[in-house]
Amino acid sequence: MRIVKMLLGVALCGLSSVPCQAALLFSDDFTYATGLSQTSLVNGVNGGWIATTANVDVLNDAIGTSYGIPAFGQGNYIDLGGTVTSGSASAVFSTNSSFIAGVLTDEKVLSFGLAGNNRSVFGPVSDTVLVTFGTYSESFTLARGAAFTQFTRTLLNSVNGILTFTVTTPFTTQVASEQGPLLDNVSLNDQLINTVPEPAFASVALLLSGLVFARRRKFVKAV
Repeated sequence: MRIVKMLLGVALCGLSSVPCQAALLFSDDFTYATGLSQTSLVNGVNGGWIATTANVDVLNDAIGTSYGIPAFGQGNYIDLGGTVTSGSASAVFSTNSSFIAGVLTDEKVLSFGLAGNNRSVFGPVSDTVLVTFGTYSESFTLARGAAFTQFTRTLLNSVNGILTFTVTTPFTTQVASEQGPLLDNVSLNDQLINTVPEPAFASVALLLSGLVFARRRKFVKAV
């Protein structure tokens, strides 16, 4: 009976769309980071980030509430508006490593949390963040008071490159550009969907039928 269960588990794994193997390529919740006006963040496990054009601020509930941002209760996060010394540009926030196809070759799963600027005075009414990763490109528009939402995208494994978050909100003043959208909990996984060819499934089904039949015969003889 144990063998039957094991074979049935293999068959179900192949039939389902749930990944049977996954490898973490990158993950960051910014717990290690501190400070305002950061142009680079070094994560000892996964590499890190580079901010170009401008800088980013590392915030948490204690710092954020002093700027009028509500407490999210989730530790550190990134203000993509940063602290701008001049002009009205926001940072282009990118990983300092390029991710290529891994050992597992089916697909990549990208996940990240975004929130609006959550400032009631100077912040824009809405924020737009352009997320790019290789050939993947998508814009996300967030209302000013939008709380963190975790977005997940499943991509082809051939999608490789640097992961970048760019604020494309058309800021008109320096003060407004410092009230940027917020980023947290970024991860990238390389995963394999276990797909067994149809002949293999037929063989498993045949083997299962044979085992069940043999077990029934054994049961009948015992009676």
